Amino acid sequence: MVSGLAGQYLLAWLPDLLRYVAGMVVLIASAAVALPATAMALRPMRGLFVTHNALSNVALVGSSCRVLTLEVTEQFGRAEVATGGAGINIRVRADTPNPLTKGSPAVIVDYDAGGAIYTIVAIDDS
Repeated sequence: MVSGLAGQYLLAWLPDLLRYVAGMVVLIASAAVALPATAMALRPMRGLFVTHNALSNVALVGSSCRVLTLEVTEQFGRAEVATGGAGINIRVRADTPNPLTKGSPAVIVDYDAGGAIYTIVAIDDS
């Protein structure tokens, strides 16, 4: 099989329209040969790549978090879940009245997938 660049060079003597059509054929043929060849060349290197599985939103239910906003109400609030690295900043709601203020520890008790909102309750930090 002739590579794409060499194929175009060999087709330079053709009239313009025919050269463009033949060029498309060479392009498609080159891709058809290159993709499987690349896949076979990379297959032995699979062990070098690590797949990381992300946490699902529901998996955070039961986790502890720390409130980031001045208060948490039925309409507003944000909290951070510690993950060992950078924390996850999430939208939270809680029934009022509640003692949740900035820096308060809380636990996630529910997740609403429709609004991507977590429900939290205060925990005693003593």
